[in-house]
Amino acid sequence: VGLEHLQQTLEQRVQERTAEAVRAQDDAVRVLRSLPSGVLVVDRDLKITEMNVAAEQVLGVPRQDMLHRALEEFSTLQPFQKIVLQSMHTGHSFTNLEMDLNVAGSRRTIGYGIGPMLGEGGGTVLIYFQDITAKKRLESYLRQSDRLVSLGMMAAGATHEINSSTSGSPSAWNVGRRGG
Repeated sequence: VGLEHLQQTLEQRVQERTAEAVRAQDDAVRVLRSLPSGVLVVDRDLKITEMNVAAEQVLGVPRQDMLHRALEEFSTLQPFQKIVLQSMHTGHSFTNLEMDLNVAGSRRTIGYGIGPMLGEGGGTVLIYFQDITAKKRLESYLRQSDRLVSLGMMAAGATHEINSSTSGSPSAWNVGRRGG
């Protein structure tokens, strides 16, 4: 009787732990799918083992066409290879990187980071990225606006200087104009 009770208790604990693990895995998948940044998981063979919806949207390639295929098979992803390999070999993360990609015929600026996945036995790398094209355009527009404001201020300053120097001796200005 005691052995049966112990076996039932163990079976119940195994079922509870299994249910917890399944819930945790479901939560992790929902988190990955909900992230606004694109995420790719790349194994030691440089094959994509996981990706989220945002990655599909930014890269313009459906998930089913990318999974279990090598980075080098996608021209848009080839620029990631060098840093992925560096991250695999050194165990270091690389953040705040940018590159221009040609996605579906349009040039996009991608901000990204690459680093080893924690808790892995080694070799699995996480690539996370966002399309920052609009942000870069706005920054460029603001820089151009700042330059125009500076030029306007310089022109206003020069005009003021000219007016100040001529207003002090209007007769000299007028004489010079009559004499010409």
